[in-house]
Amino acid sequence: MFSVYFLEGNMGLLEELNRFYYRKSLNELKKMSDCESGAYITYNSLLYLNVIMWTKNCTAGYISKALNVSKSAVAVKINELLKQGLIERCQSKTDKRIYYITIKPETADDLCKFDRKLEGAIETIGAKYSWSHLESFNVMLQKINEEYEQNKNG
Repeated sequence: MFSVYFLEGNMGLLEELNRFYYRKSLNELKKMSDCESGAYITYNSLLYLNVIMWTKNCTAGYISKALNVSKSAVAVKINELLKQGLIERCQSKTDKRIYYITIKPETADDLCKFDRKLEGAIETIGAKYSWSHLESFNVMLQKINEEYEQNKNG
């Protein structure tokens, strides 16, 4: 029987994924103070920025549901990010009641810099493993993402 906790001599898939997330989070925390925008970005702000950046037609209501926080808390954070010049709010052309929240291009550039270590790691494994191995790994990551997407509430 397959166990995610132990894979013959390795730390185990679940533990490795958790360790990766931990290291990536620490890297992002260290990089936040180096943003060219000059804004101080907390980890909470980074979470909001990532949700906004990766969500097409992002609204405050969506953020509230996605993060399971009150709409008033989201409004406070959005106003803070607007004041810092990190995001923009744009009224829908079809429904004037809806405001979309987007990342400013310079903020997106700063967020992409957080991934430089990951890009380096991908280049390293790209040089070490065959295309079929990389394709299999990509399919596995897609499956993990699908599981999270299907289980939004649990």
